[in-house]
Amino acid sequence: MIPLVRETVLQHQWMNEGELLNFIAVCESTPGPIAVNMATFVGASQAGVLGSVVATFGVVLPSFFIILLIATIISGFLKYKGVRDFYQEFDLVL
Repeated sequence: MIPLVRETVLQHQWMNEGELLNFIAVCESTPGPIAVNMATFVGASQAGVLGSVVATFGVVLPSFFIILLIATIISGFLKYKGVRDFYQEFDLVL
């Protein structure tokens, strides 16, 4: 994730290399996923609070929707006895 963010940030000249390195150090020392921390900080540095919110949602929402889609598909398969038996065999939550 860091090389992707680095390339984008430097290409758009949102930060210089030194600022980005300092920022990465701060992101690595704060709790949470580095991608979310980086998006929040870059968004805040470019557009304030609104920028940080939009950038954070931009990083989080794609994963959220993919997991939601997978959960919907899997729950559709629970109508089959073999799938239910598989879940029960491995003590997976239904």
